[in-house]
Amino acid sequence: MSEFILTFKLIQHTPLIHFQHNQKGATLRATEMKPKLDRFIIETIKEIPRDWFVGKGDHPALDYKLNIETAGVKRSYIINNHLSDTDKKNIQKNKAIPLAPSPYFADAEHIKNGNLHKVRKGIIGIIYDEKRKECDYEISIYFFSFNPEILKVIDSHFRIFLFLNNFGTRQSKGFGSFSLKDTSRREYEDLLKKETIVYYKKTNEPLKTINNDYTKIKSGPQFSKPLLSQYFTEKKIANWEKGIIIRDLVQNIGNPEKRVYDNKGEYQFIRALLGLADSYHYPKRHHKSEVETVYIEWIPGDKYENNKEYIENNKIERFQSPITFKVFENFVYVISNNSYKSMLGQKFRFYSDLDKKGIVLTVPEKFEINDFLQKCLINLGYKRL
Repeated sequence: MSEFILTFKLIQHTPLIHFQHNQKGATLRATEMKPKLDRFIIETIKEIPRDWFVGKGDHPALDYKLNIETAGVKRSYIINNHLSDTDKKNIQKNKAIPLAPSPYFADAEHIKNGNLHKVRKGIIGIIYDEKRKECDYEISIYFFSFNPEILKVIDSHFRIFLFLNNFGTRQSKGFGSFSLKDTSRREYEDLLKKETIVYYKKTNEPLKTINNDYTKIKSGPQFSKPLLSQYFTEKKIANWEKGIIIRDLVQNIGNPEKRVYDNKGEYQFIRALLGLADSYHYPKRHHKSEVETVYIEWIPGDKYENNKEYIENNKIERFQSPITFKVFENFVYVISNNSYKSMLGQKFRFYSDLDKKGIVLTVPEKFEINDFLQKCLINLGYKRL
């Protein structure tokens, strides 16, 4: 490290889904990485000298510049939750690599119709080669600052920052996972478990494993309750919201099957604890190819300040899951954060085009994510580091 420049070499473990995929040299975006790294350093160090910030210290950005460069062969992936054999052949004809199943659902209609020119090939990246123990694509990151103390802090924090964060679209589901080039798996695991509670599983298909496991955790396989719902039922706290939504809002569905849904007790918006969207889709019972869209509107209360970054004018911006899947070589790691706490006790109105009045459901007041993960991940074959 020179006095004013700090350099790192990165290895990429999973494809990065990039919104500017068509641009030459598209890779990690400095505009995404720098704010995340700044926030990580500020939250970690707590008291930072005022002259470390841009300008007079009024802007929450540290005074350094970040440049990302790439070299070598770049592979393009078209990723989806499901790809038929025909889809895969069409993708290969378009000089891309099909990758499915995975926890990525966008562009499914374009892929199905063969409109690959409309597909977001923001799906780019190089997967780490376990056999060769190397990656045939080099990513270099350069930090520049006239303040050597800032570079020293970046040097001591950047490695664990990469271990705890992914980048690009669907980053909480394992996409955009990177590490420093000289990192061993033992070092990766030792640093991770110093920072947070970590669970891991070995697999030859990391993204498929993440897709299958997260489905079991949050939404549940067909005709089964998700592990999140089972957790609340066993603790006799609340019932999964899906039963009452289907019963009261989704037309032509009939009554929920008793072996799947318990209609007794209080229904709560349990799913919100692991991430929030502005709508959900439910299949109609007699027209399974058709879906009913159920919209969600936040009801302001005394916790507005905790949520204004996620909700504007009662309309919900996506609230990312507090569970993050990391990939290193052929291992999947699960870590979590406390962002879900801002959702505790919140109220939401659910409504459809056929029922504008809708129903109101509340997110549970109490939830301990570490207790939940210990129970559900062990059930899924993970081990704790």
